[in-house]
Amino acid sequence: MVSRAALVCLPVLTFPALPHTQVATGSPVDAASALVQAYPDFLERAETNDVVWRDGTRMPIDDGKGAKSFDAMLDDPDIKDMFSMRYPASEQGLPPGINFDRGE
Repeated sequence: MVSRAALVCLPVLTFPALPHTQVATGSPVDAASALVQAYPDFLERAETNDVVWRDGTRMPIDDGKGAKSFDAMLDDPDIKDMFSMRYPASEQGLPPGINFDRGE
């Protein structure tokens, strides 16, 4: 069975319609609101520290674990971590920086 965390991760990795600089530089709630806006059939709203699914399930935007190493962000991300890196537009073919994951 696929966890809800995995389901949230997939849309974030394929987010071409949203302006990535706004998502990455806004607050975690702003980023989650953009996610809700992109997937209204599945997500109802973002509020305080939660994304609320249409079935009422809540997922925390920030898991409260504080700053994480790069590996920890990849292994156990919260929604805030998924939006923490600016995904540059039109830079295909360039190698990513150290500890940078474009989600491609």
